[in-house]
Amino acid sequence: MQPSHTAWSIGHKHDRAQRAGLTLVELLVVMFIIGVLIALLLPAVQAAREAARRAQCTNNLKQLALGVHTFHDTMQGMPRSRTRCLHSTWLADVWPFVEQQSLARLWDPASSFFAQSAETRTAQVAIYYCPSRRDAPQLSEPGQDDRLAAVDLRGALGDYAGCIGDGIAGGKRADYADRSANGMFLSHSEFGAGCGGADPYYRFNAERFYVNFQAVTDGTSTTLLVGEKHVPPSAFGYRLLDGKEIDDNAIYNPDHLGTTGRFAGPGFPLARSVDEPVNMNFGGLHSGVCMFALVDGSVRGVSTSIEKELLGTIASRNDGLPVGEIGVN
Repeated sequence: MQPSHTAWSIGHKHDRAQRAGLTLVELLVVMFIIGVLIALLLPAVQAAREAARRAQCTNNLKQLALGVHTFHDTMQGMPRSRTRCLHSTWLADVWPFVEQQSLARLWDPASSFFAQSAETRTAQVAIYYCPSRRDAPQLSEPGQDDRLAAVDLRGALGDYAGCIGDGIAGGKRADYADRSANGMFLSHSEFGAGCGGADPYYRFNAERFYVNFQAVTDGTSTTLLVGEKHVPPSAFGYRLLDGKEIDDNAIYNPDHLGTTGRFAGPGFPLARSVDEPVNMNFGGLHSGVCMFALVDGSVRGVSTSIEKELLGTIASRNDGLPVGEIGVN
């Protein structure tokens, strides 16, 4: 006797219902394929994110270079790495030219960093941070910006420093003591001269000497202007850590040259890893390169394996040595 059509249909549906689920082997195969796809896609996603962060870092440096150019047009010269009498640093002086006019109005130009309001000392400016390293808000660690241990002040951090030369002319006091030094962010008077001795609240003594673009005799397209300063992630917010100079304290505090100015050259190579000791040198977190704005306003990634002599040449504005094409990415 042949089975009825109805009985066959019911049995067929029952078989299909049993086959609708995945076996354990099939499930494991699916999970393996998904895992392989994630493993393949994750590096691509990370690379895309880093590319976006590097693009933002490039834009930050571009904005800083434009701010410096506008400062130059207004003041007929470059901002100094730090001004006399504990007044300020170039990162505060360019506020009016990087769309931070409100902060500039709050800063008292006749008083030192230590006499400024907490609002200005801790002011967070987004373009002062490389997103590959950290984001705002960031403050110096307690005690890293004290003056004569008088008060416990903290200040905003930042990831960029002006190029103050190759470190040969004038040594580590090049920004103050030697007006013939070869960097772009320089001052020329002896530190503390005419500023009131050991008084932590020095008054501002106006100084009108600036380096201008005409002094860049080696060429504005081959001279470093601003770059990423080297700071190990384990030392964020410290000027000194375990007796070693880090210079990652408040960027508006002019006490320490390495906070907002760095050298580049044979004695100051670019950091190749985040854990290298700090030596008043430049270095970033982008793989294989350190990002710089050049004096002409362009932004490039300089290879961390660049020859030290060539690095010193492009850090100098007037050494007269040929450069050719900078080894950049």
